[in-house]
Amino acid sequence: MIFQAGDAICLDGISRESIFVRIIKYLREKERREKILNCYHRGMVTSVLIAGSDARWDVRGVVPGTRVVVDYGFAGGSTVVNDQFGYYATFGIMGIILNTGVGTAIADGAGLTSIVKKVPNNAKGLTILTRAAERGTCSDEYLSNVDSQVVQ
Repeated sequence: MIFQAGDAICLDGISRESIFVRIIKYLREKERREKILNCYHRGMVTSVLIAGSDARWDVRGVVPGTRVVVDYGFAGGSTVVNDQFGYYATFGIMGIILNTGVGTAIADGAGLTSIVKKVPNNAKGLTILTRAAERGTCSDEYLSNVDSQVVQ
């Protein structure tokens, strides 16, 4: 059988309109899932933390031209940042304060950025958790992975 434009199509009792609605729902759900997954596509690689030496935090997957903050703390937990310096995130680190973090940088055209900072001499033996966040991503919380290291 050949269908002509305007013919009613029925597959197992499902009308063309119903199929269209299902396709739209599927595409919207797919877009929502991808948006959620993208929140975790930011990756952060941290060099080994050695007291008295420079450490490097490389962040990838950031929207080009966006400011990124890398912050730190000493224990896992939850700190909600709600429009502090333009950041909206729930860090998986207890007690962070954005203006005393590791630092900030702007992502290049490829969505890459790096921050270098000297690890204090008195940090030796401490467990340090760090995480990166993009600025202005309310309410998507574009965060990197959490890095946890004992300072050498």
